[in-house]
Amino acid sequence: MPSPQDDFHRALARALELQRLASEAWNQVHRILETRQQDVAPSAASSAPSLTPRETQVITLMGTGMPNRSIARHLHISERTVKSHLHSIFNKLGVTTRGEAAAQLNGNSPPRWLCPRCSAAHRRTIDRSC
Repeated sequence: MPSPQDDFHRALARALELQRLASEAWNQVHRILETRQQDVAPSAASSAPSLTPRETQVITLMGTGMPNRSIARHLHISERTVKSHLHSIFNKLGVTTRGEAAAQLNGNSPPRWLCPRCSAAHRRTIDRSC
């Protein structure tokens, strides 16, 4: 029968192995994201030249399907800061959803909403001046 000390050493060895595997997996994820960011960033910058470098990073990671919390962890910022950047990006691009922003990031024109009063393509709220 194994002693408690043997059990502890086996558990510790397994935990260290899992930590090593997790570290390797995260390194691979970061390499993939950096490659994706380098591939997508030029098109994002050309389609929206008014985006700041940080906004370009946020929209690039968003375009890979990352949720806000993961973007925040990857960029070492708070989730609230990510939401603030996304709000600014959406305003600059004239979109209201992540899907529309991703479509612009990929060079596709998202379908625009037309105001029922003036038939102008602006945000989904009816502008009181139209």
